[in-house]
Amino acid sequence: MKAWVIAIMVLSAAALAQPAPFVGAAQQHHDELTALNPQDPQAYLLLGEVIADQAKTEADRRLATQLLCLAFEAARGKPAQHSVAGAAAMALTDLDGTEKTKRWLTAMARTVDPSRAEPQWLAKPAPASPDSSQYQIATVLGMVRSGDGAQARTLLAKREVHESLAAMDRLLASSGVTGGLSGLEREAAKWSCPTCGNKRVVRKQGVTPPEYRACTNCAGAPGPALSNEDLIGQLRLESLLLQGLQRSWAAQAATDRGEPLIDPDPVALCAAFQVDPAKFYWREGQWCATPDCSTPAPPPPLKAPEPKKPTVTPAPKDSAAQ
Repeated sequence: MKAWVIAIMVLSAAALAQPAPFVGAAQQHHDELTALNPQDPQAYLLLGEVIADQAKTEADRRLATQLLCLAFEAARGKPAQHSVAGAAAMALTDLDGTEKTKRWLTAMARTVDPSRAEPQWLAKPAPASPDSSQYQIATVLGMVRSGDGAQARTLLAKREVHESLAAMDRLLASSGVTGGLSGLEREAAKWSCPTCGNKRVVRKQGVTPPEYRACTNCAGAPGPALSNEDLIGQLRLESLLLQGLQRSWAAQAATDRGEPLIDPDPVALCAAFQVDPAKFYWREGQWCATPDCSTPAPPPPLKAPEPKKPTVTPAPKDSAAQ
């Protein structure tokens, strides 16, 4: 009786020790999975794309993700396989629905495969800097509009600014700047307000304590009188000059709630999808680090450097003693 009990226990333990049977895509593509080798990253990519297209369960999608991550990892260190790494990163965007992760993966693909970057003629120019003529032209428009004529004239005296404004004279005229460049210079010469000096208020005469009222010349609003159409045209032109790339912190926080930016570091891709980058071999339903699923031997311990023997320098002989 005891022998039967022992036999049943042994068989039960052996059954529990067996790996769980694989189903779905793992079963359907068992032979292709077993034949994978990290020396051929494209095989991981192609099989991952096939399984991703056919995926019906979460396990299938997880297997496709694992294959694409391994394709990326195997290819990113090989110069001839950069296109495979880029394709694997882009294929992962179809398996992750979050917009933030898609942008990160797209940046990752362009990092490892420069051919995926936008052509130069489609690339956006760098934002206007305070030293650029675009920035200074936009500043001139704003200064003339607010009646700061002295500062506007200082910028208009710069050769590069004047020449740039002359080249875009027709654009100025169609963007709410009456008279183009000559009209801009005329308005800059008229201001600041001769009555209040752009303080917008003047002191009432003979009143104690002092009281102030709106300037009788500029009515508290120095600068040329603009229609709504002209004002909108000027603001659009300034936005074009500054490339419309300025965003406030409030807008950024409303968009992503202040989440930290994820750096597209190729080393971090597998970790982001919880994939072990050392396990490339599929054996009976599990990923292994070696073809036979054996545990890799640990690297030999580093030998401690042998201590150097102190060098004893003999004392010089005393010639007088001799």
